[in-house]
Amino acid sequence: MSHLSSSDHAVESICALFEFDYEYEGAVEACELFVEHAERGTATPEVVRAFADELVRVHAEYELSPPWIPIARSETDIAAMTALVRRR
Repeated sequence: MSHLSSSDHAVESICALFEFDYEYEGAVEACELFVEHAERGTATPEVVRAFADELVRVHAEYELSPPWIPIARSETDIAAMTALVRRR
């Protein structure tokens, strides 16, 4: 996250990547919480799974594209996603 200039910019970047805005209930808040955990170094596998699950929920509920989202299919996927978030 250090290459992004601020928490707000990080949230905006993540939201833009997944085509989220405030019209999609819970989407921006999930991104904000995810960035908070990433900045504090508290991104656990449970945090990453909750974020990935929320991405899937929002995309399905609002029928958004792109169809690719980080779907965690196994504990190995969660471990890899967590390692990426914790990398500084």
